Amino acid sequence: MIRLGLGLLLIAAVIVTAIAVQGQPGAAHLDWLGWRVSTTAAAAVLIIGLMTLAATVFWRAVVWLLESPVRAERA
Repeated sequence: MIRLGLGLLLIAAVIVTAIAVQGQPGAAHLDWLGWRVSTTAAAAVLIIGLMTLAATVFWRAVVWLLESPVRAERA
């Protein structure tokens, strides 16, 4: 699962680099509950990739904590 997250992050980095090199950064807009966020497409892809990686690390930490009694019992 970590490998998948890192692979997706690598793909996102390649996409961000391609968009940045292209010279036309594009735009990403988000309207949510009265808030408006405007950023470049490259930054949006990078933020999504980092949030995906953070969610993966968080999920693995939760699973590790839930499995810790079983590991302690085996030890």
